[in-house]
Amino acid sequence: MPVYFIRHGQTDWNRQRRFQSRSDIPLNATGINQARRVQAVLTQREVRFATAYCSPLARARVTAEIILEGSAVCVEADARLMEIALGEYEGRLETELSDELGAAFAAWRSALFTVAAPGGESLSEAMDRVRPLVQRWPDVAIRGDILIVAHQAINMAMKAVISDRCDHASLQAFRQDNDEIDIWDMTDAAQIKSIRV
Repeated sequence: MPVYFIRHGQTDWNRQRRFQSRSDIPLNATGINQARRVQAVLTQREVRFATAYCSPLARARVTAEIILEGSAVCVEADARLMEIALGEYEGRLETELSDELGAAFAAWRSALFTVAAPGGESLSEAMDRVRPLVQRWPDVAIRGDILIVAHQAINMAMKAVISDRCDHASLQAFRQDNDEIDIWDMTDAAQIKSIRV
């Protein structure tokens, strides 16, 4: 059975291009509407989740709750699905960091989290964090489809664990917009489809 990766809906910090990381920023009106559109698409496709996990941060939890409205499935918040820690970059605007750090920030940004932000966490450290959870999914998937609602970088880390791919092209492909559904097959360890709503 497939795993459905959903990135939380938009927040004001997403709109401002401000790094959220572990900050518990709520969905804005656009983010709530994005979650509702995702729910409508999944309902139209007659997707029935057997299990659902989310990050405990409100933007992911509320997105998951909206997606699961009308379902008997309760979402399980798991701290391992928290966004990658961005250390000194958390709460900072990308434009501010670019102006302040110039080429060093551009190099960090293009590394796609494989290099830790100062005082933060690298993608490989995040992969180690989520690996025990991901390794359980083949057994869980026997019961039916799995819903995961989390964040940009931690979703990338889970996809890297599943596929055993961490090259730049793969990581770029693993990126996800706030209104995107990525469907993965655990048996083939590959993405089946990506849907923008």
